Amino acid sequence: MRKSIIAVVGATAAIAVVGGSVAYASKSKTVSLSIDGQVQKVHTFGSTVADALKAKDIQVGDRDLVAPALDAKLQDGQEIAVQYGRQLTVNQDGTKKNFWTTADSVNEALTDLGLRYDGAFLSTSRSAPIGREGLSLEVRTPKTVQFVRQGKVVSVKSMAMTVGEALTGAKVGYDKDDRITPAVATALKPGVNRITVVKVDVKKVTKTESIAFDKVETKSATLTEGEKKTTKPGKAGSMTVDYLLTYVDGKLVTTKKLASKTVSEAVDELVTVGTKPKVEEETSEDEPPASGNAGAWDRIAECESGGNWQANTGNGYYGGLQFSHGTWVAFGGDKYATNAHQASKAQQIAIAEKVRAARGSYGDWPVCGKRA
Repeated sequence: MRKSIIAVVGATAAIAVVGGSVAYASKSKTVSLSIDGQVQKVHTFGSTVADALKAKDIQVGDRDLVAPALDAKLQDGQEIAVQYGRQLTVNQDGTKKNFWTTADSVNEALTDLGLRYDGAFLSTSRSAPIGREGLSLEVRTPKTVQFVRQGKVVSVKSMAMTVGEALTGAKVGYDKDDRITPAVATALKPGVNRITVVKVDVKKVTKTESIAFDKVETKSATLTEGEKKTTKPGKAGSMTVDYLLTYVDGKLVTTKKLASKTVSEAVDELVTVGTKPKVEEETSEDEPPASGNAGAWDRIAECESGGNWQANTGNGYYGGLQFSHGTWVAFGGDKYATNAHQASKAQQIAIAEKVRAARGSYGDWPVCGKRA
């Protein structure tokens, strides 16, 4: 009796074991799970894709891609793909934008996002992977930069992001004094950018300059009025002067005096000025004071009349310088005599000087005047 109970229990147990195995086998599923392209086998009793992911403690968010969907019924042998979302930060020519992508390489991400960047410089290779932590990508697009210097325009192609980088890339030297428009920190725009460069040079120079001396006059009654006598000559001093010179495109535009230092003092000139009244000398109307270059008139007279100041040959010209009567009278000679040969040498020279002054040089004596 006992043996039969044991047998029955054993049989019942055996039936239970076989039935449990069948039930286990019917609920257990094996699926292929691809996580960012890494494939693994997963055994699960779950009925949905979400159950399979939970079995491996895999969490997904709104930016992650799961195929089939999380609520899809799970089938044995099914393939499940999970692509995690990654943040791609693109800094294009100084402008930053954030993108989310499930692509795991730069090239795939740019293609998925519709970002071409043909001919652009990328800070990393297009085939570079994008990890779960994301990636920052710097993009420099080709631009046309026009450099304007002294009215001349030179165009170059540049990948620079700022005005300063464009200047450096084109080997255009500049310093803090130069006028760069727009400023060196300004970001370049896609397309054509115009940069004006005005070269400014500031130089400090030291020059040696003279210091003018003053004239100090002392009155003296021992000297006649109008008479001056230098008792001590003046002497110029010297000083060094510092200047700040500003050149714009090679042309000097401003000169600023900074400081000066006296090297030697100027010495005043001492002058004695006469105050004694002049004694007026009476001048005879008949005998004018000596004037002009007597030597020159002697040579002309030698040529005109053989040096005979009383010459009267009857040819209508009189005296040493052979005046015509009309010329003699026109210039006031008749206050001395009717004709020149009747006047003194000094009187003839006085009238000749008037003629020369009025008509210019010795033109009235075209031949003999050359001997003056």
